[in-house]
Amino acid sequence: MKDWLINKLYDLIRLINRVEINRMGAKIRSNPHRKNPIGFTGNQYRSEFELGFQRSGCRLIFDLGHELTRHPTVLMIPVGIGDLNVLFQRNREGKSVVFPVPSPQSVKVLNDKVLFLAFMRSHSFASYLPADEIGGKYPCMLKKRISEGGTDCYLIPTLEERNNYLDKISDPQFFLQEFIPGSVEYAAHLMVNDGSILRSLTVKYHFSHPYPIKFKDTPILKYRCRKRYLPLFNSVLNAIHFEGLCCINYKIRRGKVVILEINPRLGASASAYLPFLIQDFL
Repeated sequence: MKDWLINKLYDLIRLINRVEINRMGAKIRSNPHRKNPIGFTGNQYRSEFELGFQRSGCRLIFDLGHELTRHPTVLMIPVGIGDLNVLFQRNREGKSVVFPVPSPQSVKVLNDKVLFLAFMRSHSFASYLPADEIGGKYPCMLKKRISEGGTDCYLIPTLEERNNYLDKISDPQFFLQEFIPGSVEYAAHLMVNDGSILRSLTVKYHFSHPYPIKFKDTPILKYRCRKRYLPLFNSVLNAIHFEGLCCINYKIRRGKVVILEINPRLGASASAYLPFLIQDFL
């Protein structure tokens, strides 16, 4: 009986999520200034984008590649890291609909996890990070400096298991970091423009165990939740001089936020909510 009630609760939350997504898309339909089609360089997250925009009346164009000059009136959405520098250059040349795109310098800091950690420590944000010295404590995380979607991230549960990763531990492209246990993780999706957070939403993930690696472990539930820590996030992003869409992954430890990473692009769990995040530019 308990499992049945839990499953029904999960079904209800998923239904609420879908209704909320449809409501956000419908708001765009009433925008009299909406006229430009929305373009994506590939097909990644296509079903989620189509779900989010299905009631918006917007025309979506997929799989454009980087032939952006052929589509000067299309509002291009950077989905992958490779799109960002191309769109930044296009904006500088005046070939794009006005849309905030991060500079190559800020992308470099956020895309390289070691550079990001160094930046945070040098700008008085070290207390919001996992420890970079594991001090013989396990489990710990082994991460690649540049990777996406949980690839090249490994949980090392014990000192004995560490021996299985010695080749990567000695590789300068990898680094060890404290693991923050907990079955709940958050993703704050932000649209930053002119130094301020223009739009934000937060997705909460629930996992079945306290040692998940997102994208490697499937959450049992995810849903939109209350927005928190926006002043802190805005301070960090302003220090990096970041503009555009980003995703901040974090956990809560003893009531304090711990920032795991900041992705300088649209986060996967915000794909269906994209109409809300970019509605000021449609």
